Amino acid sequence: MLARARALDRANQGHLQEAWDGLGSMPEIGPAFPVRSTRAEFLQRSGRIREALEEALEVLDLATPVGLVATHGKERGDLLHLAARCARRLGRSFLPLLEQSVSEGNIDARCDLVLLGIEKGVPSAWKDLDVLLRTHAGHPSALIAASEAARSQGDRSTSDLLLQQASSIPSEAALRAKGRLWMRAWLGGASPAFELPATDIENTAATALDRVVRGLPWKPDPFLVPDSVRRTLGEILQALLDAGREDAVRAFAANATGRDADLPGITTLVEGA
Repeated sequence: MLARARALDRANQGHLQEAWDGLGSMPEIGPAFPVRSTRAEFLQRSGRIREALEEALEVLDLATPVGLVATHGKERGDLLHLAARCARRLGRSFLPLLEQSVSEGNIDARCDLVLLGIEKGVPSAWKDLDVLLRTHAGHPSALIAASEAARSQGDRSTSDLLLQQASSIPSEAALRAKGRLWMRAWLGGASPAFELPATDIENTAATALDRVVRGLPWKPDPFLVPDSVRRTLGEILQALLDAGREDAVRAFAANATGRDADLPGITTLVEGA
């Protein structure tokens, strides 16, 4: 447990390769659930979605009434949610996993389920959102879900206000809210510095945009899958173009020249660069 805590601490500072290596050196002593569930999380963060799903499902299959289920209910809920997100990205069946995670009390899974209902136009979804906000008043994940719901209805001001509230509550969810606020600021014409650690593919791509546009040194953590970083960075650049931020995209293209050693293919992300 101490080794896992140290690995998570290093990963949350953006040192994923070091965190992964630390877990890999752990001897097989006692229950492997804490270490293996953390490995699944690191695989997901790095862009190895298929591997993360396989690891998570195997760990969940190994869980017995005297193991993970009984003594680590929260961890089981977290792992089910991770598996559901991976399965969804891979186009596989994810709803049963999401519902199981909700049954284990995972608030993020419940938020995802509510937003899925709103996305599909389920009439009861808005009532479910209201209940969520009442039962988890002030929870940053619930505030983020409400922000996304407001944004889906074109209410940008309310959506931004809810994100700001979520970002002010110290938590992992608050970091997600800060990342979304940063992206919205860039889409809106501002260019604030990205100050969050590169803990996953999304934050690494945001860091890349920020550092390259400013002409600063940057290189992704070696544990991250380059193709995933490049694809996510390309999606950010496309969103900027769609928002009329040609200035930011041109600055990126100009400063990305000669940086293929940092991220293979970065110089060709912008057409004509």
